[in-house]
Amino acid sequence: MKNKNILIGVIVAVFLVLIIGIVAHSVRRNAPVAIVQPNPEATSTPSTPAATSTVPTVVIPASWKTYTNAQYGISFRYPDTFNTAFASVASNPPKLIVTASGANINSKGCYAGLSSSGYGPVQYSELTINNMPFCVSTGSDAGAGQLYTSYYYTTVNNGNYVTVGYVVHTPNGCGAYNGTLRQSCEDFFAHDYDALVTSQLQKSAGTLMFDAKAADEIKAAVVHKNTTLTIGSISPISGPIGTKIIIAGTHFTPQTVGANALDTVVGTTTRTLSYGYSESGTAITFYLPGWYTTCPITAPSC
Repeated sequence: MKNKNILIGVIVAVFLVLIIGIVAHSVRRNAPVAIVQPNPEATSTPSTPAATSTVPTVVIPASWKTYTNAQYGISFRYPDTFNTAFASVASNPPKLIVTASGANINSKGCYAGLSSSGYGPVQYSELTINNMPFCVSTGSDAGAGQLYTSYYYTTVNNGNYVTVGYVVHTPNGCGAYNGTLRQSCEDFFAHDYDALVTSQLQKSAGTLMFDAKAADEIKAAVVHKNTTLTIGSISPISGPIGTKIIIAGTHFTPQTVGANALDTVVGTTTRTLSYGYSESGTAITFYLPGWYTTCPITAPSC
């Protein structure tokens, strides 16, 4: 009877071990994939993050700045420091690129402009942050012991491509340092880069906000940018100081009528001309200033 009880106890113990092993395997398989930045001494190009990964919702530090583009109705938060001696923000604020036409967007939905800007090789990955899908373009430009790594996060909002571009400046390896400083540099790239740099950029991209007018404003701006501007007439072609001049045409930037400043050179002197666009984008209006008295309107730089 005693041997039988021992046998039953052994069977129960083995069964519990199997159950614990199955649960542990399931937890590991469902854990989020971490993105790790390699040591630049091994390569000057950051490694591609996991093909598809998810960044959990995080709390944004109160010290972060806010970028707002009123024209496009877009805003986001961003850091101006990484709190380390081995990495700094080289783009402050980050670059915002919007397009409704897909210009500089590859088949994956990633920003493709880094390739034409001399960054290479450019790597692409997919990432979900705060339930927003992003395609991330990563490329580096190295020189004189310095490394500039660009991270461009692209998402789609109401059919428009919105890209936020960050540039990170780091030493290109730790060979310029000695002693404990070199060890600290190596530790930063091996263990701290992801937490202090990569994850901060991901958090920033995840704060993208779009107001109700964002879609229409982006489309209007891109249609204007990608359309050929034409000038139909200038009227009148002469007149005294203060004469109202109207340049008629198509595809000027539409906006509410108001004064804008344009610096131009007359002879060797820089002059400022005030002008205004029409709300329809079909005319530019200005008044003939005193310093144009010796020049015909068609040749203002004589």
